[in-house]
Amino acid sequence: MVFSIREAIFRRQLPFVAVSFLLGLTWLGVLSWSDSNELVRAEDRPVGLSIRTQQRVKVDGQPDQFRVVEKSETWNPAKTAVVVIDMWDTHSCQSAARRVAEMAPHVSRTLSAARDKGSLIIHAPSDCMDFYKDAPQRRRALDAPLAEASVKFQWNYFNPDREGPLAEKLEKGGCSCDTAEPCGPSRIVWKRQIEAIQVHDSDAITANGQEVYNLLLSRGIDNVILIGVHTNRCVLGRPFGIRQMVSLKKNVVLCRDLTDSFHRDPGHHFEGLEQIVSHVEKYWCPTITSESLTGQPPFRFQQAEMAQAAPACTLKDRFFDDEVWAKVGERTCFRCHNPKGEAADSEFVLSPRTPDHAHDLKWIQQNCEAFQSMAKATEGDQSQLLLKASGGLDHGGGAVLKPDSSGYRILEGFVRRLNPPSKEPPPAEPKSDDNAPPFFEGIAKISPQRLLRRVTLSLAGRLPTPEERAAVENNPKRQRGRSLQTTANSERSDAPALADASGYIAGADPVMDSILDRIMQEDAFYVRLKEGFNDLFLTVGIEDNAETLLSYDHFEKTRLWYQNHNLDHVEEKERQRARWKLADVYRDALLREPLELIAHIVRNERPFSELATADYIMVTPYTARGYGIFEEIKAEFKNADDSFEYIPAKLKALKGRDGKTQESATGLYPHAGFLSMFHYLRRYFSTETNRNRLRARMFYQHFLGIDGMQQAPRVTDASAVAAKYKVPTMEASDCVVCHKTIDPVAGVFQDFNFEGAIGPRKTGWY
Repeated sequence: MVFSIREAIFRRQLPFVAVSFLLGLTWLGVLSWSDSNELVRAEDRPVGLSIRTQQRVKVDGQPDQFRVVEKSETWNPAKTAVVVIDMWDTHSCQSAARRVAEMAPHVSRTLSAARDKGSLIIHAPSDCMDFYKDAPQRRRALDAPLAEASVKFQWNYFNPDREGPLAEKLEKGGCSCDTAEPCGPSRIVWKRQIEAIQVHDSDAITANGQEVYNLLLSRGIDNVILIGVHTNRCVLGRPFGIRQMVSLKKNVVLCRDLTDSFHRDPGHHFEGLEQIVSHVEKYWCPTITSESLTGQPPFRFQQAEMAQAAPACTLKDRFFDDEVWAKVGERTCFRCHNPKGEAADSEFVLSPRTPDHAHDLKWIQQNCEAFQSMAKATEGDQSQLLLKASGGLDHGGGAVLKPDSSGYRILEGFVRRLNPPSKEPPPAEPKSDDNAPPFFEGIAKISPQRLLRRVTLSLAGRLPTPEERAAVENNPKRQRGRSLQTTANSERSDAPALADASGYIAGADPVMDSILDRIMQEDAFYVRLKEGFNDLFLTVGIEDNAETLLSYDHFEKTRLWYQNHNLDHVEEKERQRARWKLADVYRDALLREPLELIAHIVRNERPFSELATADYIMVTPYTARGYGIFEEIKAEFKNADDSFEYIPAKLKALKGRDGKTQESATGLYPHAGFLSMFHYLRRYFSTETNRNRLRARMFYQHFLGIDGMQQAPRVTDASAVAAKYKVPTMEASDCVVCHKTIDPVAGVFQDFNFEGAIGPRKTGWY
């Protein structure tokens, strides 16, 4: 059945997204609006940076052994700076350039989070200052007052007397490709910072150590977070890198998930990256992950995930590495259970990481297998691993973990992962009570006046008007309901009620319907409508500048139109500021397009199914310029200078920079509501092989209310599944249960690229 959202509200036949939206508005009304109609804004609440650091400290009496120490700190964001080092637009090493491009969107997201909390962002792309010579962010760094430093600003080379040994491959650097031979000679080919990292108006740009120091001291900044590449070279050695910042007595940390190394080690690159990060933690400064700033899971390179030998759709379970080994095994068990320790003759012997393991992870795999063997062995109904750790079974080391300690709980979690319950306990049989009162006894429906108040607050963010109150109070239907209720009660005490507790007879209520109809014409309703749907689709929250929604391949000449827009009517000294404002308004208008499509459907009584079938998009005079269609449709605007007047429009088939135009029987882009919008497709992508599976998952979740990932428990041993089946997603039962639902829909998206634009079909599965 095709119906509008207005009809759906009355008929209670809304699809999942609309039901969720209305429920969301109800909660917004309850939680956000007080009786005085005052909204409590999130930005009014104090915000600090909750930083979780990790460092390696020497074990007493064992100078070559280090233990991991984690700390939780709260930093003042105003006294914190994030320095982005050498995230260039390209590199002479192909692999280095590819990894920077993969990491850049996550860097941009992290910078946005830090910036929103009030921290200074310093972009430091070395050798690129000519590109930014006219940028105000560059001028900000140049204008910072000179600050005298206690040490000289210079390149800081590896010093074995100051820090411990460093593998030769990491000290020397070199091409970081996995090829047998380097991809080419090292040379400067970069011109600027990679475009995917947004440079905000409040940021600074410099590649000079003195200028960085000037910025820090002029703002009273003590905390410095370093992000960028390459850890073993520029991040450590630059005049604004780790070694320099430590010398300047700054509280510096490295963001370990947003960095990369540069060295020759074919097939084992990420092991080298782990080694250099560990080196930093041992000898220079703590590290954090981007989770401390974003609240989201840390970034991981796709190639690093693939190296874990897991199926393409899953990640290797890092619980043992990050929790069991790092926080319990290495700190506690390894003291005795090592080849030279007091428990060397026991069955539970753990392997140290030695130079022999520089090129593999066999040592951690061996330790994981040892823990698994001990965890699966039981004494009675309890794991021997837990019994021994708590001092049972004649454990020679005694009780090393108390049952209520965090380490013991980590081991409990490890045991549960290996031995999940085979069967859920049967539900308890409900006890019948013949004397129990009716289930709904004592429950009354909301009164008409309270219902009216809830409707106006939830849908329009206001209190009822006197006229609305009077209309509900004098509702003839309500009066008749009261009369019939009284008659029924007087004739027979057990007679079924003809009206509910509020006085309404079951059925339609023309008075409330009329009020709803008027509310849904108010501008405030559409503000709430768009807020509610953005809470579902999250399209306003894309990473990077909004114009990146328009792919460089298809909109190269139009998406940055504001940079060349004629501003001769603005005084020359104000033009740059006016151009920034122009860009901000354009970006805002672009991000609003999906939500304006929803508002257009509702406002014009269009079938609600157009959310997924509309053969048009919504554009403004500004966004139409970005798409390159303004001249064709400008006559359709009421005011071609109104940056937020939205009208329906259709795009032509996309033409790439190679001159090829996508196949289209109509010559138009194949619009399909949200499902083909660049905003929606760009918002939900993951890896090259899984991007469309995520899009399919979100389609099921948004439009059918089904989370495909909840159809089966996650595979507990992905490596074993990968070893047993050639194509786990089609053969392993644990995988097939989800993939048989997700993959057919994922195939529908196979022609959409990472930017969300459709193009000629490529070979392979996407």
